[in-house]
This record gives sequence, structure tokens and C-alpha cells, in this order.
Amino acid sequence: MAWSTPATWVAGIPTVANFNERIRDQFNALGDPWTSYTPAWTGSGSNPAIGNGTLAGKYRQIGKSIDYEINILMGSTTTFGSGTYSFSLPVTASASVSYHPMGWGIVRDGGAAPLVRFPTFSSTTTVLLIDVAGTIVAATVPFTFANTDRIIIAGQYEAA
Repeated sequence: MAWSTPATWVAGIPTVANFNERIRDQFNALGDPWTSYTPAWTGSGSNPAIGNGTLAGKYRQIGKSIDYEINILMGSTTTFGSGTYSFSLPVTASASVSYHPMGWGIVRDGGAAPLVRFPTFSSTTTVLLIDVAGTIVAATVPFTFANTDRIIIAGQYEAA
């Protein structure tokens, strides 16, 4: 059962069914499995193509709170497009979002140490990764992406 807005109590003695529906089922929803989605991975110049790599996303929604994760593993036939990268979110974000961090991200050059980046909204439906100076991850930033490289993004935001 997905999380739902609890009903308003009415006069009278609550029944077992009331407690199950309005309390137990709500807590059970916190442990529901995440939902898979395929994020769009786009470049501001031309779009990358995952080829034989993997591009996967998952999320869960509890009320207006969205937890999400995007995981990309580049393959030998992945093409990297051009320009800065953005990634689609699973659920439209609140219109009150602004240019601020909303989780964590890493980019990894093969087996090298991961580089931390910060996901930030580029719109209510997309996120991009920046470093502390505001430089956006791109096909050649912070390094030239290639086979076995990774991008992982995870965080939380408010749904519309």
C-alpha cells in the first residue's frame, strides 16, 4: 500500500479496521519497495547514449517527500554527447525549488577515487551535478568519460 493522507477521525469508538487502515498501513508504506524508472540522460549540446552500459533509477514517495537514486555505468559502446549533463527526476518537484543542493553525487573515473559532486535542480523535472565552484559535470568535466566510469546521484526533494 502506498502512503496516503490519513483520514480525519470521526465521533465514536475506532475499530480494528480503522487502526489498520489509518495507522498500521501507513507505517507499512515506509517499508514498501522502491519503484524503478529509467532517467533521461541529456547533454546541453548533444545527448549521450548508454549503449551497452547501464542507466537505472529508483525512487520512493512518502507523502510529498521523494527519495531517489540514479546510477550510470558507462559501457564500451556508450557515447557521451556534448555539453553539460542533466538527468530527469522520477516525480516533478515543487515549483518552489531553487538552485540548491538536494543530495549527493559522485563521478568515478574507472577505478580511481570517486569525486564528490552535488545534485541541484536545473528545473522541476531535471537535476544536474556541480562541484563547490559551481562547475557542472559534462562529457569532459571533471574528466573525459569512458568505459567503466560511473555517475551516481541520490537525494531527496519535495514533490509538486
